[in-house]
Amino acid sequence: MDSTTDNSFRTLWGIVKAAGTPPEYFVNGSLVDEKDAEALPDSSFADRAHRRFPLTDRANTWASAGYFAKTASDIGYTDRERENVASCIKRAADIYGIRNDVEDIIEKISCRPSVKQASDDESAYCDPEHRGFPVFDKEGAEMANRFFEKHAYKYGHDRRRTIAKNIMRKSAEHGVKVAEQVRLSAGAGFPNRETLAENLLFRANELMSRGTYKMAEELCKFASEICLCSDEDLFRNKDGLFDAIAGMDEVTGLDKEYGKKFFPPEEVLFDVTPESMKEVVDDAVPMGGDTFSAKALSDLPRALFEKVLPKEMVDGMMEDGKISPKKLSVTIISLKSPESSHLKRTIKDFTDGVIDVDDEDKEVKAPSAGPVTVEELRESANSGEDDDEGKDGDDDKGEEEKKED
Repeated sequence: MDSTTDNSFRTLWGIVKAAGTPPEYFVNGSLVDEKDAEALPDSSFADRAHRRFPLTDRANTWASAGYFAKTASDIGYTDRERENVASCIKRAADIYGIRNDVEDIIEKISCRPSVKQASDDESAYCDPEHRGFPVFDKEGAEMANRFFEKHAYKYGHDRRRTIAKNIMRKSAEHGVKVAEQVRLSAGAGFPNRETLAENLLFRANELMSRGTYKMAEELCKFASEICLCSDEDLFRNKDGLFDAIAGMDEVTGLDKEYGKKFFPPEEVLFDVTPESMKEVVDDAVPMGGDTFSAKALSDLPRALFEKVLPKEMVDGMMEDGKISPKKLSVTIISLKSPESSHLKRTIKDFTDGVIDVDDEDKEVKAPSAGPVTVEELRESANSGEDDDEGKDGDDDKGEEEKKED
C-alpha cells in the first residue's frame, strides 16, 4: 500500500503519528493519488514493476519511505526485491536532500510498539464507514484537525460532513480547538446571503460558457430566491442548501475544481467574514430545529448539561470554572440529532420548572435560555454596541461638567 491506494488515509495516519512532527515539506506538500499516478512513468516509482511508492518530490519520497517501512512485510517481497525498493527510496532521498528524514521515519516505524487499534473501540473512528480518522486522546484529536484541513476535499460532501462533525465531537471531548476547515465542513456557521447569491451566479456564468444552459438558468433562479429569503429561513435551511449546491456541483462537474476556480459549498454557505455578522454567528447555536443564544445557554447550571452529556464533554465546555459560550457552541453543534433533541427538551423542562438541578451557584432566568430568532440575536448584538456608545457619551458629558465646574 502507498498514497495511491490508501483511500482512507488510515496507513498514512499511522506514519504521521509515528513521526510525531512530520517535516514541513510533507505538511505543505501534496501526495500522489490514484488518478495522479496514471500520468506518471514507471521511473517515478520505487517499485517500478508494480508502480508503488512514488518518488516525485520530497513529500512523496518521505511518505513512500513510511509506507514501505509499514507495509513491505505484508506485500510479499523477496529479499532482493525489498532491497531494490529500499535502495530506490534512499537514492531519491539523497537527491532531494532528505536522507536523514527518511532514515528517521523508517527507524521510528520499525521500532514502534504495538498500540491500541480502533477496532477495539468503533466509536473512536471519525470516519466509521471507512474505518478512518481514529481518535483516542487529545493528540489524536489535534492530528485529526490538521489532517482534515489538508485532505478535506478528497472526500465526497456527505462523507466530508460526517467526518467533520465527528472531529468536532471528539475535539469537544478532549478540549481541542476546532480547525476552521473542520468547522466549515461540519456546517457550523451562518449563510451570508450576498456571498451565497454571488457564488451561485458565478457558477451559472461558468455553466453558460460551457453550454449547460438549463442548469445555469436553474442556478440564476436559485440565486434570486436566496435574495428574498429571511436570515432565519437561511439559517434553518442551511443543511438543505448545502445538499442542493453540492449535488448540482457533482452533476455539473464543478466539484472537480474546488479550491481552484470554485469555492466548495461549505465555504460559500458558512461565510462569516463580514464583521457585522460576527457576534450573531458566534452567539447562534442550532439545536433540535431551533436557534439558541450561546451566551444564555452558558448561564445554565453545569449539572443540567450533565443530565444529558458525558462528563468529559461537559468538562470540555468549561473555562476558568465557568461554561464558555464558544466551547459550548462547538459541543452542541457536534451533537447527533437524538442527543441535540434530548438536550433541547431537558433545557425546556428546566426553564419551565418541570425539573430541577442541584446547583446553588446558578440563578437562571427561564426566558433567557429559550429559542430565539436570528433577527433577535442580531438586535441583541446591536443593542450591546448601543450601550457601549451610550456609556462613552455619558463619560464625555461628565468630563464637560467637570470642566465647567
